[in-house]
Amino acid sequence: MKLKDATIKAIEPGEKEIKLSDGAGLFLRVHPSGTKAWVYAYRFDGKQKKLTLGQYPQLSLKDARKARQDARDLLEQGVDPGEQKQASKRKDNRYRFSAIAEDWFSVYKVNRAHKTISIYRNVLDEHVLPVLKDMDIREISRLQLVDLVKSNTLFEATRDKEKQKGKVAISTALKMCYCLGMIFKYSINVGLIEYSVATELSTVLPDPQYSNQNTMIKPEDVKTLLQAIRLPGYANKSVWYFLNIMPYVFVRNTELRCAMWEEFNLDAAEWYIPAMRMKGKQQEKHNMPPHFVPLARQVVKLLRELKEDSNSDYLFPAAYHKNKCITDAAPLVALKRFEFSQTIHGFRTIASTHLHEMNFPTQVIEAQMAHKDKNEVRATYNKAEYKAERIAMMQAWADYLDSLVDS
Repeated sequence: MKLKDATIKAIEPGEKEIKLSDGAGLFLRVHPSGTKAWVYAYRFDGKQKKLTLGQYPQLSLKDARKARQDARDLLEQGVDPGEQKQASKRKDNRYRFSAIAEDWFSVYKVNRAHKTISIYRNVLDEHVLPVLKDMDIREISRLQLVDLVKSNTLFEATRDKEKQKGKVAISTALKMCYCLGMIFKYSINVGLIEYSVATELSTVLPDPQYSNQNTMIKPEDVKTLLQAIRLPGYANKSVWYFLNIMPYVFVRNTELRCAMWEEFNLDAAEWYIPAMRMKGKQQEKHNMPPHFVPLARQVVKLLRELKEDSNSDYLFPAAYHKNKCITDAAPLVALKRFEFSQTIHGFRTIASTHLHEMNFPTQVIEAQMAHKDKNEVRATYNKAEYKAERIAMMQAWADYLDSLVDS
């Protein structure tokens, strides 16, 4: 039975791929994401083959039937329509979306942090390229991009595994929008297209919900958290010491997780984090001094215990690889065992909030948290100027945390 436009428009995507036949080898493939593509099935040289003709509604039912007939005409001439299409693509590969995306990414990743590169590489490989990789960038419409972004996004928080299946968080969808926008902008700048259909794509998405729900601010909540992470046996040695040291030093996750023994002087109770490991673009770090972290007595005690039988350059080596540090996820997994929604970054929020309540000067707190001052000369001066104040503040902070646990 031949298809009708009304039937095609009415079909809703399911959990699995749906195929609607129009006869004579032509069928419409409906992906769970909602994408609809025309496919022509045929035999050539005794082998069953399939040829993707285009996506609906960009390629209408009428045009899909014409494309099928064109393919059949080629078959009658002894030409494989699929091979001819691939040859045509190879001839003008510069317009292929995947090729342009790779060119853009090769430029984007220069001087980016390893974690940032990994995040956006994954966004491209998992969510963008599977749909767009073989398409000619000149033929991609804005509606296709909107459909790609919206159909893949989970718009509300839910624990329902079925609803989560095949969907991404709003924050990931926003990264998709960023990648698409930059790829099309890059295409304009290298002369491949004249205008972008990917501008302001993020406007089709709601704002992500950022709240303090993942940070335990109240003293009684901080007490519960600290008491839990001080319990023995819930994590391996590296993760346990990481979680017990982090509240005292409140640096960024990677700064502590990837810390190396050569950065520490335990006798002087000092830790100097190399500028290249601090947050920010690498080219801006070359002239910056290491970040100074005073170590309270409690931290020195923990570090001496940790170092007693250490056989790695890292403070927190991975369980099965002493030459690698623990993963980003390892501490979070440990926290979830206590059913806490606390994030590692949340320790910085806790410290900032309570140190202000303890009446420590904002400029001293900001210097210790390594929040960037746009005036780099002033920033360097201030960090040196506040060294004594920061040493006193960090010891007072450690004593305050201990007093919460003991109260």
